[in-house]
Amino acid sequence: MRENALKRLHGLQPVLLKLAAVVCLLLAVALPVGHASGMTPLPHAFYGTLLIDGEPAPSGTVVTARIEGQVYGSITTGYPGKYGSDAGGNWGPGIQKLIVQGDEIDNRARVEFYIGTLQAEQTCLFNSGAVTRLDLTASLPWDVNGDGCINLSDLVLVGQSWGASGSPHWIRADVNSDGVVNLSDLVLIGQHWGEGCGT
Repeated sequence: MRENALKRLHGLQPVLLKLAAVVCLLLAVALPVGHASGMTPLPHAFYGTLLIDGEPAPSGTVVTARIEGQVYGSITTGYPGKYGSDAGGNWGPGIQKLIVQGDEIDNRARVEFYIGTLQAEQTCLFNSGAVTRLDLTASLPWDVNGDGCINLSDLVLVGQSWGASGSPHWIRADVNSDGVVNLSDLVLIGQHWGEGCGT
């Protein structure tokens, strides 16, 4: 009886080996790429338009990608109003894009973008190996009401929130994004007084 069991087990050996190979292959494919698997994730590439207060950002603007405050990529624009393009404003294969990469980036980590020193309104989740068109926009922080004119209306909005505090970028009246609405915010508005208002 024992001999019969050993013969049957021996006959199953090729099937078990094939099954083990399939399981190993499935595990290798199913494991996510990224920090959790111990593998360096592939970079996530970005390109798109670049606007500050509705106007194309000038050529030479630095666009930075950050995750939890740490820089994971940057690119200097070569054409007004676009990043990840060539000097003629063209996008496509072989043209340098904003590359976001790092050994410790987890898939689905939130990427924040900065146009110069201004935080863009858009964010994106990191996706290892992806190429994403993401049009970025930012507004000038001293234009508190967003009407394009730095004037008394902006000062009034800061005054209405005077002394309030919170996380940076929590409210537009926190012009310098230090987490407190105070005199420093009024000073920034004063330094840009009259911009965009015409004559």
